Amino acid sequence: MSGADETHLVEMAGGGRIALYRFSAETVAPPLIITHGTISNGNSVLNLCNFLRAAGYDCWLLEWGGHGQSIPARRRQNFEHCAFNDVPTAISYVLAKTHASSLTWVSHSGGGLLPLMYLGKHPERQSDFAGIVTMGA
Repeated sequence: MSGADETHLVEMAGGGRIALYRFSAETVAPPLIITHGTISNGNSVLNLCNFLRAAGYDCWLLEWGGHGQSIPARRRQNFEHCAFNDVPTAISYVLAKTHASSLTWVSHSGGGLLPLMYLGKHPERQSDFAGIVTMGA
């Protein structure tokens, strides 16, 4: 991904992998996971990611469910599969790498539905989120 400081291709327990691109900045705020919508990839939120990094946020751009460099766990997957596999993998990975106790999810379109679906089934993980920002979800 153009401009990323680091690329992380993370294997998921249920198969497949997600792509996380780190756009790092020194910050005291929780890290951000920024993700795209259903029919796009990380390029669609790249400008937002660069803007937020310039504002001092540690940004992790997520490509989920077979978008960009991500590989889906199965040929035909749906939102549920991404919500219950890609989301917890991304959250756990970013929190472990940053040693943060929570993060903020910033997303466009279908990417905003993923954490909401995940929390609907796993409300005990609410403390992982400092906030959720959805645009056009």
